[in-house]
Amino acid sequence: MSWVSMNDRKPVIDQKVWYYFHIPDENAGGFTILEHGTYHCDDGFDIFVSHKETGVLVNDVTHWKPYEENDKRPSKPNN
Repeated sequence: MSWVSMNDRKPVIDQKVWYYFHIPDENAGGFTILEHGTYHCDDGFDIFVSHKETGVLVNDVTHWKPYEENDKRPSKPNN
């Protein structure tokens, strides 16, 4: 399955997903996260919890795709 924009559709609550976001920075090249974890939603906030439970992103993720056990790390989205 290809990447899905958060603007187009959101994952199902508790769905395991790959998630992606990038913050551009001309001087440092930017900051990118491409990780897998679980999607949650609380009071309208989109929450992605890392599979390692070491990090949480709230309303930062731009793209997601379903995660299956033994998936290889996908390429970043093109859109």
